[in-house]
Amino acid sequence: MKKLIIIGMAMMMVFAMVGCQKDPSIEESGEEVVDNTGDEYYISPTDHIAEGEVITAGYIVQFDGEYIHIISGDLVEVFEYDKNQADDFYLNQNVSLVKGEKTNTLEPLIIEDFSIRHTNMGHMIESLTGTVSNTSDETLVITSEGKEIIIKTYEPQELVEGTRVTIRYMSFEEDEKSMVYLLNEDSKLLLEVKEINRGDKGEMLMLMTDDDGGEYSISASGCILELNISEITVGDELVVYYQNGIMESWPMQVDTVLIKK
Repeated sequence: MKKLIIIGMAMMMVFAMVGCQKDPSIEESGEEVVDNTGDEYYISPTDHIAEGEVITAGYIVQFDGEYIHIISGDLVEVFEYDKNQADDFYLNQNVSLVKGEKTNTLEPLIIEDFSIRHTNMGHMIESLTGTVSNTSDETLVITSEGKEIIIKTYEPQELVEGTRVTIRYMSFEEDEKSMVYLLNEDSKLLLEVKEINRGDKGEMLMLMTDDDGGEYSISASGCILELNISEITVGDELVVYYQNGIMESWPMQVDTVLIKK
């Protein structure tokens, strides 16, 4: 089984790359193919949608001049939109694209409850927290609430026995749990947002500090989010899960897995 990709992860860029490629079936059918920045891709039509109606809802995966690439479910689509809005939005932000009289517009889409999550294929993501008691090439054994639970990982996990982890998983069958992603409870930081900047490609880049004055450079556009990007403000205290240690630089950099409040 292939590793699952979750909406909101930076790895959704894989979908974006696929979505931006030329589709031979479209060329053969005679549908319009728009050549924008040298790469050809299909621009989704919106003529059938009434003004004021939502065209699509999902996560931004690419800003591309007058076009916006949005992933909804497991599909990346490209639409025309008001490019003057670009500076007010970020990659990995959850949005609605609304049909306008002259041009389509973006609106922030707020998720109220992050405890209910699904994979891009619609499978519910469940969660458990415990300690690692055993590992193999394709499984983790987690002790949680006095029970040993086997989690299929499909690849080795570099974890030592006794590490406290939170596993986000899905179940194909009642007794078969498959890991979607893992959070190391020993590798997380509580950081305060000091600055918010927008990168050249539309990333949300945050300068954050810890209680000891250490400074960190964190991207909210390259990880899983359990918060709304549009609601992040200077002064917020956020929990940042990371992997592979902390890079010795200034500001410090980490391989961020998840950010939440």
